[in-house]
Amino acid sequence: MDNEIVLSVDPLFPEWFMNLGLAIHYGLLVSTTFWLADYMETLPTEVQVIWLKKPTRISTLYILNRYSFSLYLFTNLVFILPGESMDRECSILYMWSQLMATLSTVTTSVLFSLRAYAIHARSRIVLAICFLSIFCRLTLGILIMVNTRGVSTHQFILDGIQRCTIHTNVYFEQVQRVVGISPEILSLMFDAFIFGSTLMKTVHHAVEMKRLGHSSVTQVILLDGSLYFIIMLVIGTITAYAVLHGVPNGYNINTLNQGRLYSLVVPFFTVMPNVLISRMVLNLRVFSTSENTTRATRVSAIGHFSELDFALNSFFGSVEAPFNGMVPEEGENWEH
Repeated sequence: MDNEIVLSVDPLFPEWFMNLGLAIHYGLLVSTTFWLADYMETLPTEVQVIWLKKPTRISTLYILNRYSFSLYLFTNLVFILPGESMDRECSILYMWSQLMATLSTVTTSVLFSLRAYAIHARSRIVLAICFLSIFCRLTLGILIMVNTRGVSTHQFILDGIQRCTIHTNVYFEQVQRVVGISPEILSLMFDAFIFGSTLMKTVHHAVEMKRLGHSSVTQVILLDGSLYFIIMLVIGTITAYAVLHGVPNGYNINTLNQGRLYSLVVPFFTVMPNVLISRMVLNLRVFSTSENTTRATRVSAIGHFSELDFALNSFFGSVEAPFNGMVPEEGENWEH
């Protein structure tokens, strides 16, 4: 989730950098405000279905995901917004923000992987593909952290525009661009696989249940998955291009406008996965406890229409119980 834009310092064009710096601030503040607004909107639901319920491994993943990301947002704001810091302070801020970003990215990917694993009836192939992708993203994230560091903007043209900036190993940056691999590219590949596997497994069942006039958890999964993929495809494509090609060469109004566009889009690529995975988990928790769940998934108005063969086991507990679309029978325990 290393999405900060690295600016090349050029004392000949202070106004150009000033305008681009303001665009970066605006994009960061808007995306952070969007996340906070979504957090406040979903907090009552979170309290009801996460905090007031018995702790599970999935609820622990959810909490780690959401609140590690909030720490990332806070440290990134301090890192980017105007202020004065020494190189050591900027380095600590950058390292902390990237650690929190990595933790949030990994837990987001794990939650999506468990959803795919559940709807494919504990397919080891699906699980292996998902965790191979997570491993690749984690490895690349570590390489980026090793080859980048936060530095103070003191005595640079960015002084007064933002507190710190990022210094990247030039050789590593060139290799990354030649190979064409970035966290954004890997993220798009992972999202495409998750969406494709979800669509393949749920679309027929969701359409059939709708035809019979019933609601189904597969409709929730399909809606959330489609919304997530479409949004991330658009934002991710622009972000991946921006990261791989950087801010366009030349300092004129055209490149400034392109830089502004990238500055507005890149922060949302970071924010949207956390917003959407949080809503997915909460939606499934709400659905699993709703009064119509049993009626909606066990018996149709025309005979019996079997639910998908979702996986159930003691380790995954409540992330898979909602996929089954049923509330537990008396004496059953899905919370482990």
